[in-house]
Amino acid sequence: MIFKQNTNIGHDINHWTSDYLTSSIYNMKTLKDFKEEITPKTAKQKENEFLKSNYRAADAIYLGIICIIINIIVILASKFNLLEIRMNSFDDYINFRVKIVLFSLLERVFWVFIIAKFADKVNRQPLPWQIFAFFFPYLALIIIGLTKKKATFFYEYKKADDKLHFFESLVLTDKLKLYNHILIRARVSPFWLDRLAAFNELLFADEQTSLETLNTYEELFSRNLLKEFKSNMPLNKEDRIQFFKPLVKIGLIEESYYLNKDVSDE
Repeated sequence: MIFKQNTNIGHDINHWTSDYLTSSIYNMKTLKDFKEEITPKTAKQKENEFLKSNYRAADAIYLGIICIIINIIVILASKFNLLEIRMNSFDDYINFRVKIVLFSLLERVFWVFIIAKFADKVNRQPLPWQIFAFFFPYLALIIIGLTKKKATFFYEYKKADDKLHFFESLVLTDKLKLYNHILIRARVSPFWLDRLAAFNELLFADEQTSLETLNTYEELFSRNLLKEFKSNMPLNKEDRIQFFKPLVKIGLIEESYYLNKDVSDE
């Protein structure tokens, strides 16, 4: 087995995870939370909350519509020969068509990068949108512009000067939404593993914090976070050591697993 079964934390987890403790301790609101719920919000606060929860990348919609209009104009102009493009031979026609294809390919690559920016703004994973944009760039722009912003705080995290402090400032549920978003990105880009390793130091600081993290993650996503770690195991040995260090420290997993086991065998 990868993860320890017979450890002190196992006994504590069984003790802590009763329904009563899960509901009364880990979901307990502070006095400040109660006070904020009854404090009347100003018009500006209400407006900001509405805009934040209903954000759309409207500029992507305008960009997509403008590009469609430009393409329609170009097609009509070509049909009625308003551009006065003259081809005196079959070779001229072939060269013209090659230039059109190359321009179309470069344009699609351009939109692949642009759509990733808009995907970040609405806290969506960019890869599916980039594939969509390569084949249907203008439609992808309009649809991403109509897509409601997802509450993963990724865009805000990317803009933050002190990213670790921003992560620490979030409540646990928001921390794990952001964590899950970056965990999915780490499957494609190992760049994000360092960020996750830093987050692990906070989320698995001690046994009680670890239990709260695991319970809340499972409640949010209906998945066992430790199994997610197993399926997203860093390939590089040094990355594995850094990533799992806090989990080993509290006895949640065996150190020998990521030091000796070849993950390619999984």
